[in-house]
Amino acid sequence: MNTIGNRLKEERARLGITQEKMALAGGVQKRAQARYESGERCPDGHYLARVAELGADVNYILTGVRITQAKQGDNGWGNFDDEDVRMLNMIKRLPEPQKKKEIADIETFLQSFDEAISHWVANNQNSQDRRQAA
Repeated sequence: MNTIGNRLKEERARLGITQEKMALAGGVQKRAQARYESGERCPDGHYLARVAELGADVNYILTGVRITQAKQGDNGWGNFDDEDVRMLNMIKRLPEPQKKKEIADIETFLQSFDEAISHWVANNQNSQDRRQAA
């Protein structure tokens, strides 16, 4: 049966954390965590808000429907898969100075990657143009 408790346990496993760590993050005792997962008790909003900070998909826990699609905004991003969400949550949980450094490092990497791809495309286009001219 697909219950809140089962989905909570599934989310905990997806995040790779123990009952004890999930309980601590949620502000409850390990015994309460076990009761939530067994379906004996239902977590409250305070608990759910706290585990959301770990990266738990609270919408999935409550409804069984994953939040995998970002709102379409000016950035034009579409669906995020579980790995995208996991990586974003990892960055989100970093202390602010480290978060800024990691984001700057990622931006530098992506800029270098874009430049390398542009260079590769230009070289391949030049090679194709020479072949066509020959």
